[in-house]
Amino acid sequence: MRGAWPLLLTVLSCGTLGGEDGGAENLPNRGIAPYVPVSLERLETVTDFVFPPALLPGQVAVRSPSMVVYGQTVSMFALVVAGGDPPILGRADSPDGIVFGPFVDVVPGLRPDASASPTVAIDEAGLWHLVFGDASGSVLWHAVSDDGRSFIPDGAPLLVADPDEAGGISSPSLVFADGVAHIYYQARSAMGLPASIRHTAGPTFQSRVSILDSGAGCKDLKGQPTACFDGSGVLDPEVRIAVTATGRRVFRLFYVGLRGEVRTLAFAAAHLADTPFERYAYNPVLEVSGRKLAEPTNVRFGARYLLYTGTTSLRGGVALSINETGIASESF
Repeated sequence: MRGAWPLLLTVLSCGTLGGEDGGAENLPNRGIAPYVPVSLERLETVTDFVFPPALLPGQVAVRSPSMVVYGQTVSMFALVVAGGDPPILGRADSPDGIVFGPFVDVVPGLRPDASASPTVAIDEAGLWHLVFGDASGSVLWHAVSDDGRSFIPDGAPLLVADPDEAGGISSPSLVFADGVAHIYYQARSAMGLPASIRHTAGPTFQSRVSILDSGAGCKDLKGQPTACFDGSGVLDPEVRIAVTATGRRVFRLFYVGLRGEVRTLAFAAAHLADTPFERYAYNPVLEVSGRKLAEPTNVRFGARYLLYTGTTSLRGGVALSINETGIASESF
């Protein structure tokens, strides 16, 4: 339903993340760090998984979460595989962001694969938009809904990889600003090369720019060259829009930084949608020993910032960490 995309409007913003004088008055004051893993009792064990990995036959595997806060409800959209059933793109609701109800198929008839990585956002007119990938790694698809519970897919791909994205496109993140749909996604110029994070905007989604490349030129505390925590690639972007106490818009980015096989979670931000994002000075912000983090998704619910993370395992698993220290001055 291409006609559902809002028309392109002008985005007004200027300056750098630190403000004209290089200060930090325009940076987010909350929701970057620290995040504390929740402690939930599951089968006589304590875990930070709101949806544990599927370790036994018949258990539900939940992967690739994307969160939406609507009113007093936190909704998780995810790739869901229940036992031997075909996978679905499902929605589960929660009154607190911790305990969720059952997943319900939101795109009946669609059989997504492990590369779906859905993202959901609501535009200014109240329409719900779903963007997801597929196994080809060369296209992103779009579906639309008026209630967030039943989506109708477009008949053609929303985004097709450019020649300089021959290594594949995946892991989309969708936001709306001033009537414009912005999509951030992971891209590789060729197979085997480090991934970067790119941006494109509606209604045509033709112009594409890199807003974050793999880290380079890192130094340790003594000023000596060292391997960057994201020197092997930047993956799984998720962008949220916030407004600071001074009234400035901030595009907040959580992503996975790759150093060899080590995956850590990092933060970056910008005041314009399509300009290079500035890394947080104290990255990475989250690392879990023995867990390959994937596909972070971050929302503010009341005074809490909720940060959900998936894993690379086919068994799934969605964990939750919470930031609730201090008083937030920005609004989502």
